[in-house]
Amino acid sequence: MLTLRPTTIDDMDLYFQWVNDPEVRRNALNPASIELATHQRWFAARLADEDTVMFVVESDDTPVGQLRFDIGDERALISYSLDERARGKGLGKLMLSLGIRHLSKHYPQVSDLDASVVAHNVPSIKTFQHLGFAPVPAGDDSGIIHFHCRTDSVDFRE
Repeated sequence: MLTLRPTTIDDMDLYFQWVNDPEVRRNALNPASIELATHQRWFAARLADEDTVMFVVESDDTPVGQLRFDIGDERALISYSLDERARGKGLGKLMLSLGIRHLSKHYPQVSDLDASVVAHNVPSIKTFQHLGFAPVPAGDDSGIIHFHCRTDSVDFRE
């Protein structure tokens, strides 16, 4: 069973490991490695930002991934990643479902959800599609697919 817990400053090293995992970098919008000092500044800023909601996703008290919502007015931009040992098990949809339910309950002003996925990241593309997200025409050839969904249209079925 998956659970969400709020991210704390104590999770900085865990996030640093995840963000520099080769598969995470390959599927990131910016694939360059992240330096420790850069990560530390970013992490502290995200934790201090009241418009950022971050979770460590756990399975049986073991961290298996991270989920972040960057909230702006009525919209939230989703970012997530899974620990390498948790990939390929269908956990992406479960963690996003948990997070979106939490967001809807605690941030009712958020009515729209957005995500951006590199075109070769098939597991994430399928995860968002299974939840009812639709691709948004980008008008460019950036290799990034933008997804959108209304919070009341998310498909939580297994």
